[in-house]
Amino acid sequence: MSNLLDCPLKLTTSTDLAQGLLNYIQSYHEDHVAHPEALKPDLELIKSCRTPIEDKLTVNQSSLNSLIRYHAHLAYILPKFPDDVGVEFSYSAIFSTSTTAGSILPGELPSCLPIKLSNLKYERACVLFNIAAITMSLGTSVPRTNTDQLKRAIGFFQQAAGCFRLLKDEVVQTIELPPGSPNPPSPDLSNSCLSALEHLSLSQAQESVWQQAVKDQKSNGTISRIAQETSRLYDLTLNLMKDVQKLDIHWIGFAFPDDWISFAHLKSAHFLAVAQFRKGLDDSAAREYGIEVGRLEYACSTLKTAISAAKSCSTETTKTVLQEAKNVFVKLQKSLELARRDNDLIYLKQVPSDAELPVIKPVLLVKPSLPQPVSDPSEFLTEDQFGRRLFEQVVPYQVYRIIGVYEDRKKDHLKSAIQDQADSLDAEMVDALRSMNLPGSLEAVIGEAN
Repeated sequence: MSNLLDCPLKLTTSTDLAQGLLNYIQSYHEDHVAHPEALKPDLELIKSCRTPIEDKLTVNQSSLNSLIRYHAHLAYILPKFPDDVGVEFSYSAIFSTSTTAGSILPGELPSCLPIKLSNLKYERACVLFNIAAITMSLGTSVPRTNTDQLKRAIGFFQQAAGCFRLLKDEVVQTIELPPGSPNPPSPDLSNSCLSALEHLSLSQAQESVWQQAVKDQKSNGTISRIAQETSRLYDLTLNLMKDVQKLDIHWIGFAFPDDWISFAHLKSAHFLAVAQFRKGLDDSAAREYGIEVGRLEYACSTLKTAISAAKSCSTETTKTVLQEAKNVFVKLQKSLELARRDNDLIYLKQVPSDAELPVIKPVLLVKPSLPQPVSDPSEFLTEDQFGRRLFEQVVPYQVYRIIGVYEDRKKDHLKSAIQDQADSLDAEMVDALRSMNLPGSLEAVIGEAN
């Protein structure tokens, strides 16, 4: 059983994106561009890209490839269309629980209902979320029993972190919502939720690096520094998970599960204890027996608190993590008893408090990265990879809007200029006629002739 977490997926339903794109093109572009037969190959391709993600996705490379391919085409065509092409996209939020209507107060929103938006950028954000989720889950599914497997897991976790960061820093920020709409449009697209998932991915990558360091029999000092950073990342993840409940918009039924909170707390305490234990071995070798005892006391108290605080361990993953923490606690207690006895009977060194212990300098050995097809999707839009670039004959929407504004202003300018000139000539004619006493004199002559 893996001792790392998967990320749930945002589920969607079937929708006819191709028809919405066709309707827009036929409404706003010339006939030679908007002819259905000319657009048929592109419409069929974009439809074939979305169809695989409408089924229940499974965690495998094939599902990830389908999502990345669709995302690449979406990212390319987004500038060519307005956000709303008349197609509604429906996605459920992760971690949603059922909510009765009577329990919802003013200003609160239920997260259990699918969130529907007619917005292409919302569609892209949800697709990118699922890319990150499957990538993270693929990292969890790797056995991690040898160096190659550990490298693969680390790569998956770092790419998942990169996707969550891209989503948080760029993609979600571009979603323009109608006035009064909840922002973010879904609770799992909030900064705090995406930051928590990003740092969870990094934590699990750093833990895999620590596992490799142990496997390579690195020095106690090196392993303690890697473990210290792993603890720090899990602690940051824990705090970010708790911050989700402080969103400006109160989404009813949305929160990180208690199991996830327990998982992050146990992991943070576990690796802090490991860091202190490993550094204590160095202290013992350097005859700093009092510091060794202090580190073991700190490790035991921290781990004991986390084990006691583990409110929910209903999933197999959290049960595994809890058992690992208990096993480490037993080992630390035995080491503490021996170290304390030797110090009390032989060395008589002063034992520092937790705050007085020399600091272990953490070392971060992972960072967010992006799969190349996500960071530079247009490079993969070729016949031999994701398929050709779509709707190349369609003028980008912003260009179309600028051309429309230009044409309107030109018409207004011409109309204004011609009208002003006509008014000026009319005024000159009236002045000229008056100077010659016309048309009054003409009327008099006509009257005499009659």
